[in-house]
Amino acid sequence: MFCPHCTTEYRAGFSRCSDCGAQLVQHLDAPVPKDRPQAADGPELLWTGTDMTISGAITAALNQSGIPHHTQTRDVGLLPGLAQPAYAIFVPARHHNAAQAVLEEARRQFEDGQEELSKSTSDSESSNDPQGKDQSAILDSAADAVPEEYDPNDATAEVWSGNDADTKDMLIASLHENGIGCELDSENHFRIRVMLGSAPRAREIVREVTEASPPA
Repeated sequence: MFCPHCTTEYRAGFSRCSDCGAQLVQHLDAPVPKDRPQAADGPELLWTGTDMTISGAITAALNQSGIPHHTQTRDVGLLPGLAQPAYAIFVPARHHNAAQAVLEEARRQFEDGQEELSKSTSDSESSNDPQGKDQSAILDSAADAVPEEYDPNDATAEVWSGNDADTKDMLIASLHENGIGCELDSENHFRIRVMLGSAPRAREIVREVTEASPPA
């Protein structure tokens, strides 16, 4: 009887390898040289950890490279009920160099995939705000378009009144974007006032916004 992974030979009556736990077979695919020390080709630990995803990535890479291996899973933890599985991957010692190369490549691909996933998540969260800034920032930016000759004391013409805060913010932003300064009263409900000379254009903008349609 032979272990297919570490090629250790066993006498009749054994069914599993005492070193790596693999199921024994009657014959190996290739004869084992008698002058080769068994210890030099015994199983060696390639990787251990608690991340099942990276464990799967490593075993898949080993399979693709044709490197024999076996895995063991044990629960680790000091407190009952709080243990977590730990994964261990073993390879024959004769495949040490090739297995290490596969391990490093699998780790690199896994880390690259995690970085790409993190970037995609961040981009998705950013896209939830297509304008990229809050309402107050929009109003501040629009205020820069108000002409210098605007005088708050002369803003006596009321062009809109209501209780809807979103409409109020939209109207103020629209007026500022069109170069019309305005004042806001909010004692009982919102009132927007502009200078007399700007009142006709301001009322037209208010109508366009509130009716959501351009003038005929």
